Amino acid sequence: MNWKKVISIVLIGVLGLMCMAACRAAAGTSEESQVPDTSTAAQENADNEVTEDESSGSMIVVYYSWSENTKSIAKRIAETTGADIYEIRTVKAYPKDGYETSDIAQEERRTGNLPEIVDDLPDLKEYNTVIIGGPIWNAYVSTPLARYLELTDLSEKTVIPFSTSQGSGQSSYLKDFQERVRTAERIGEYKDIQFPANYSSDTFSDEEIDEMLAPWIESNSLVSKSVSGKEVLLNSGYKMPVIGLGTWTQDDKTVEMSVYEAIKDGYRLIDTAQYYGNETGVGNGVRKAIDEGIVKREDVFVTTKVMPGNYDRAYQSIDESLARLGFDYIDLMLVHQSGSGDEEVYKALCQGVADGKIRSIGISNYYTADEVERVTDGADIKPAVIQNENHLYYQNTELQEYVKQYGTVIESWYPFGGRGHTSESFNNEVIVELAEKYNKTSAQIILRWQVQAGYIAIPGSSDPNHIAENYDIFDFELSEEDMQCINNLNRMERYEIW
Repeated sequence: MNWKKVISIVLIGVLGLMCMAACRAAAGTSEESQVPDTSTAAQENADNEVTEDESSGSMIVVYYSWSENTKSIAKRIAETTGADIYEIRTVKAYPKDGYETSDIAQEERRTGNLPEIVDDLPDLKEYNTVIIGGPIWNAYVSTPLARYLELTDLSEKTVIPFSTSQGSGQSSYLKDFQERVRTAERIGEYKDIQFPANYSSDTFSDEEIDEMLAPWIESNSLVSKSVSGKEVLLNSGYKMPVIGLGTWTQDDKTVEMSVYEAIKDGYRLIDTAQYYGNETGVGNGVRKAIDEGIVKREDVFVTTKVMPGNYDRAYQSIDESLARLGFDYIDLMLVHQSGSGDEEVYKALCQGVADGKIRSIGISNYYTADEVERVTDGADIKPAVIQNENHLYYQNTELQEYVKQYGTVIESWYPFGGRGHTSESFNNEVIVELAEKYNKTSAQIILRWQVQAGYIAIPGSSDPNHIAENYDIFDFELSEEDMQCINNLNRMERYEIW
């Protein structure tokens, strides 16, 4: 018996068959041909290069992938968090056969003769957080990734590890990884994604990957940016649209049509509240769109809020909102404003999550770190969303920065400044100039700024033309310079006292 071969088979773990069937089907399209010839290498280098203009300035995902599986996870992490991305490639490709690659990797590790990698490594000086991953090889960090770590200075960086495997070797991989990045300022929580045997990179859908990654993203405070350009991934693991319809002051009859028209125009976020007295109309509008086959219930994200008059019976009011809406669950429920007993209201919402009645929870009209910590003290869930007055002249930048640690997103009610102030916002000289520059309306410029600044916005309207106009913001992007011009309008002036 060839004991060397037996031991090799036992050790290869995650490599195993390493998608041999999938490799045959792919007919040479996998990433093993990392630098197949001079002509393609130049293009690969150009595609992989992270330029200063493209840099997010905060996070980057760096990964090595042998069979495309780690690549599928790395790309999803980058898309979900808004991080830049860089793929480590070896100068000489590994064999497609998992056993051969395992033998080569073991010899590289034994001798310390690590593989040469393509020399186009990203400059990490612009990044605070480096998310690093690769496949588990023989229960250790893959040798190409080990080579990258050998060449890279990670001091003063937060390093967050992830890996892919077939279900074994995680503890020894993490120990090996931690030893190789010991100069890092901080090492975050580790995540391993397990692929079944004979797997392929499309084993998991994007939604399944998101679900697996969500707790890890939350625990590492990797604040999620746009998932599709129109959504953000909340710390609860659910996606929330970045533009929605506000329904304050609309009665049931009016709001039913407003919601229906909004959904036809592409909206998937509707905001209501117990205090508004129109939850029934909101539910009817959503069902009308469902009945006509425009959407399914799971496509529409509905927010409501516990009003102060129900603070002494908050949990019961959850069921009452469900009944008025006609839904089996509420996507997001908020404590409407600060008031006596609001800590217990927040805990009631936590219980609603535990009981499957609510998917995500948050607070509204809480403007300081102290207020946020007070109302959530003792609760086991951090707010997914804080809905506040937030517009050109009152920007929640300080609070937004503070709650990043929890993965909490700020949502803007009155994104135009509110009734009596909309005209001032629309006619602001900066906004008017940008509207002309981008061939958009003032409303669209302001909403685009809101979204690019990391906020969710819920402009209110019952006018079908305005509803459609407010949603038409996904075909352009404000430059960094123009974003800063709008940021400079902040004068910390609130119009409401709620």
